[in-house]
Amino acid sequence: MEELADLLEQAVASTNVVHFWGDSPPSQPMDVDNYRSLLQSFRERYDPTARERARHFKPTISDKKVNKLLLRTIRSHLGHCIRDDRLKSALHATLGGDREGFTVQDLLAHWLDIAIARGPKFAAVAFIEGVSNPVIYQEMALLRQLRIKHEIMIADGVRITPQAESTNSLPPYLPGRLDTDYLPSWTDLRLADFVHGSILIIDRRVSPAFIDPTKDLGSTIPPHDAGIFEYEDISNESHSFKLDQFCEALSLIVGSGITIRSPASWRYLDDNHICKVGSPPFYGLAMDDQNKPDTRLVNASEETIHWAARLYWARERLDKELTSRVNVAITRLLRSYESRSLVDKFIDLGIALESLYLDGIKDELRFRLALHAAWHLGDDVEGRRLVMRDFKKVYDLRSDAVHTGTVKDTQEVRGFLVRVQEYCRLAIINIISEGKFPDWSKLVLG
Repeated sequence: MEELADLLEQAVASTNVVHFWGDSPPSQPMDVDNYRSLLQSFRERYDPTARERARHFKPTISDKKVNKLLLRTIRSHLGHCIRDDRLKSALHATLGGDREGFTVQDLLAHWLDIAIARGPKFAAVAFIEGVSNPVIYQEMALLRQLRIKHEIMIADGVRITPQAESTNSLPPYLPGRLDTDYLPSWTDLRLADFVHGSILIIDRRVSPAFIDPTKDLGSTIPPHDAGIFEYEDISNESHSFKLDQFCEALSLIVGSGITIRSPASWRYLDDNHICKVGSPPFYGLAMDDQNKPDTRLVNASEETIHWAARLYWARERLDKELTSRVNVAITRLLRSYESRSLVDKFIDLGIALESLYLDGIKDELRFRLALHAAWHLGDDVEGRRLVMRDFKKVYDLRSDAVHTGTVKDTQEVRGFLVRVQEYCRLAIINIISEGKFPDWSKLVLG
């Protein structure tokens, strides 16, 4: 390792940074120290301008002997993956990219970038470990309405991290507008969306790091790679972690009409990984004139996040039939939060409550809905009386919404809506936590 680090140090000392971009006229070579600053800038923070500018330059080693020895090192470790001086990497499995792969000289240029940005010793370790181990990358999702004070571990390989307080101090792993062509919704995202919120990060593994370039990957969109790459999870807990369902669990726990559904998601591979050669073009997210946080931000404690995690795992253990009914209730409750129409709010809320309390029941729906809810949610006689009254009323309002298309929009009705949404939220949490629906006959008759 020391010999390799010494060789890389000699390479950096004899490096020239040249302009090479397409058919553009050549420009003045860049000083290595300035090039180092450029590489470090987008590795340490969100700096799409520096990242894109660096793509116009390439480091070359003027010492031919050193260049030859480093190329020999690459071929000795990756000879089984090289055909006609080309190879492919797991970059395709994480971010997509050119199906044709890249040259050995391209790989050396990227390796030299790492040595310039992070130092020869770091680059030596990055190469040896990178070519022989699975590639660890991250799946990330923006939770723009959730605010936490510090990073919180949900499970081994799954965590939530807080975001910066301004657009001037954002982390390097944010996406670009065209960084993920397979997610067209990115065109709506702006830098301010990443301020004050949180990002959920899931660590994944993919192997091998490099492959024979003659293998047909089938598509430029990961993970459709014809089974060439193997995807692994960091732990059993992170296996097939369902982002949307965790966000639904968060929504249920924080309540108050806040939803954290359908988060924007993307993949990230560290620029210092040896296989990240020939990354796709990167265009920065649009700036906002104002840097204001989402007015619906929820400040969540570590205890709240762990409670949501427990609810998520409990839901994962439900049987198929129970899962189906709970899914309907959750989806409709969250829709009732999100909808702008009072009519739609009551329709969705009514469907959510019926899925919880009226499954398979055909007769006396209004009475049975109220009765089951009263015994499930009421703590005493007075509590059950109030719940029964509210559920009869919500059933009537829901019927008006369905049959007449109108609901009287008053402050009292909106306050009532919030109260019944809270009933529904607590009912879902209780049922998931218990892992079953109550036996209504035993509950009511004792």
